[in-house]
Amino acid sequence: MSVPTGPIGRWRIVEAAAWPCEHLDLCGPAFLRIDADGNGEMAFGALTAVLDVGFNPSGIEFDWNGSDEGDQVHGTGWAGLLDDGRLHGEITFDNGDETTFVVELSPFSAACQSGHSSRASLRWRTPYLPCCPSPCRQSCHQGAKAINPL
Repeated sequence: MSVPTGPIGRWRIVEAAAWPCEHLDLCGPAFLRIDADGNGEMAFGALTAVLDVGFNPSGIEFDWNGSDEGDQVHGTGWAGLLDDGRLHGEITFDNGDETTFVVELSPFSAACQSGHSSRASLRWRTPYLPCCPSPCRQSCHQGAKAINPL
């Protein structure tokens, strides 16, 4: 069995067409995490979700299931690697909402630190600066613990 070499690691969500940056970081830094075993996690706004990731030559496809402001939500998504090393994709909610997004590899990603990420550059090793500072809300963290008890 070969280990996927694509977009594995922790990615910082820096853009989403449907929401301003302030919303993305509502409950903490917005992120997308992709593990080599096909598991993952994402969080932005008040949403926290686990991912079931499939790898393909152009990137990833995933199903997700989670909580948004206490309501159970689920959907699908995909992402492909851009020439500049970022990922661009789409997240679709099963109720019909959808948005495109852009992510950058987090400087604290294991893939970044070990140099195994495709097209990773030295700029990923710069200190993390939040997209937009915002206070963290206790209710968001309670939702995150319900989805990912780690």
